[in-house]
Amino acid sequence: VAASAPPAPARPRGVVRRGRDPRLPPPGTTLRSLHQGRECEVLVREDDFLLGGEVYNSLSAAAKAVTRRETNGYLFFGLTGRPA
Repeated sequence: VAASAPPAPARPRGVVRRGRDPRLPPPGTTLRSLHQGRECEVLVREDDFLLGGEVYNSLSAAAKAVTRRETNGYLFFGLTGRPA
């Protein structure tokens, strides 16, 4: 499911892109997860993730913003399958 979102700030300085994880869906995909009865949506972008108008460098950082504790973003957003 693709979603449009307002432009967000550029990637933070000092962040080095090391290649795209093959578990990630294509940019423009919206991932959803339920946390304490509330649906959370994150937009997958080319180099980062957009959640609630905030930019995160990793799915785990986005998941931590929702849960307020260290959380594996791939598990939180249901991306547990292995690449083909």
